[in-house]
Amino acid sequence: MSNAARSRWKVLLPLLLATMALVSWLELSTESGGDEVAAAVVRARPPVPSDDRTAQGAPAVEAVDGARELRIERVARTQAESGEQGSDPFARIDWSPPPAKAPPPAPPAEPVPPPRPVAPPIPYTYFGMSIQDGRTVVFVTRQDRTFVLAPGEVIESRYRVEEIRPTEVVLTYIPLNERQVMMIGTAKP
Repeated sequence: MSNAARSRWKVLLPLLLATMALVSWLELSTESGGDEVAAAVVRARPPVPSDDRTAQGAPAVEAVDGARELRIERVARTQAESGEQGSDPFARIDWSPPPAKAPPPAPPAEPVPPPRPVAPPIPYTYFGMSIQDGRTVVFVTRQDRTFVLAPGEVIESRYRVEEIRPTEVVLTYIPLNERQVMMIGTAKP
C-alpha cells in the first residue's frame, strides 16, 4: 500500500466508525424512547371533535405490545377534519395575484359649448365704382346678378352697407350683426 492510500484510510476509517456508532445510537433511541417525540407533537395539537365514535377518544400514539406506535392515519384524519392547510405537500397553491380592482368611473365631462357662429365669407365680387354728385356707389356681382352698393342699402336681406371708403366697403352680416370688410381696389393718387 502506498503512503497516499494509508493516509486516506487514516482519515476515512474514523469517519466510518463514527457514522456506524451514530446509526446504532439512533436505532436504539427510536426503539426505546423515540415515540416521545411523536407524542409531544400530538399533545401540542388542540383536540379536534370527530364524528367517528370509535376514533373519538383514541390517541394518535398508542401502546401496542408494550411499545408505543404513532398512528399516522389518525393524525392525517385529524388534520383533514380540522381543515388544516400545509399537511398535503401536493396540494395546489395559487400564486397568481388577486384580480385588479376596476378603476373608478371617470367624472362626467362638462359639455363643451358650441363654437360661436361666424359670418360666412363675403359672396360678392367687386365689379366697379362710380362717383356722381359726390355720392359714391360700388357695383358688385354674385353669379349672374349685379348689385349697386350705397351706404344704408340692404343686399339680399343678409348684408347692410355701412360705409364706402376709397379702397374698401364695410358691410354688416345682419343675422349675426358682424362687420366685414370687402376690398375694392386701390386708391387713386
